[in-house]
Amino acid sequence: MGLFDRVSGGRRQNNITLSPAEAFAAIALLAY
Repeated sequence: MGLFDRVSGGRRQNNITLSPAEAFAAIALLAY
C-alpha cells in the first residue's frame, strides 16, 4: 500500500478500504 499511500495522501487517510474499481483505477494510473 506504499504507492497507494502516496497517491491518496491525506484525502483518503480515513477511508483506507477502497472499492476494487478505485484501486484498479489508481494502479492503472500509476502504471502509466
